[in-house]
Amino acid sequence: MKLNPIITTLFIVSLLMGSPFVWGAEVSKVPHIEEIQIVDSNGVDWTGKTLVAGGIYTINFKLVIEVNQPGNSVTISTNLLKVGDRFWELENDFVGINTENWKPGVNSFEADVIKGSANLILHGKVPSDVTIINLENNVQLHKEQTMIILTVSQSTNNEILDFHESVITDPDIMDFDSRFDVATQTLENSLVDTRFRDFYNNMLSQILNLRRAGYLVHANSILNVLPESSEFIDPPQTGQYFMISTVGLAIITMLFAFLWRKSKSGTSNVSGKINTRTKELDLLLIKLRRIDKSMANDMLKIKEDIESIAKEG
Repeated sequence: MKLNPIITTLFIVSLLMGSPFVWGAEVSKVPHIEEIQIVDSNGVDWTGKTLVAGGIYTINFKLVIEVNQPGNSVTISTNLLKVGDRFWELENDFVGINTENWKPGVNSFEADVIKGSANLILHGKVPSDVTIINLENNVQLHKEQTMIILTVSQSTNNEILDFHESVITDPDIMDFDSRFDVATQTLENSLVDTRFRDFYNNMLSQILNLRRAGYLVHANSILNVLPESSEFIDPPQTGQYFMISTVGLAIITMLFAFLWRKSKSGTSNVSGKINTRTKELDLLLIKLRRIDKSMANDMLKIKEDIESIAKEG
């Protein structure tokens, strides 16, 4: 019998690559994940939502194998931490998983590539420090991270066939976002002079830039000393504060540039510029105390925090 030369070529290539030969359109049918659902310990559905660092979740999913590949196997693994005595549970009969030999207390297991599907449950905890990033030059960032929760890969060469990932936040980030939203809404619902509104919005924008870049401590420090709604400047008084507010915003802007460059290279001349502008702010604070001591104290706190951050560089 004479073989089709195309099929013969494909067969030889598949042997050389160490992969099983699969006919025609079935080449694309690799083992994969379907019907994933994520719930917390209270039964609340978190599927498709941002998960919380340190949170414990139960993940229901289906491992689907559409094509038999005798002698081949896949590895199912997770980056979650173990809670209790096991990671995995098999909810149905699937001949590709030998429940007599597998170790559900280990974060990975193998399944033979046999046509069918396995209904699986994964129990695990998101690491508490996943949102903390330590860089060179003693720089630490604190922001959301994308984490691969579940992976299906070839056992022979670890090639990833399918995976599920989730965005991870943490309580500190959530608390900041909540207070930031309150500050934004408070300004939107208040009647203040346009110049003060613009300044306040610019301050919020710079704070948000710090938070998005991962400088959560610095963003919190400045957000904490922004005026409350009861301290907002009435329209007739805004002109007395505008110059002080402008200098304050310039310092915040330079602070963000300083931190950004520090995270990239560890050196910057922005620190000196910040110190120069804070000295200008000292002179303006003398005038501000004669007008409004409360506002002057708030601005002083911002100035001191910025000086402290600049010295860290």
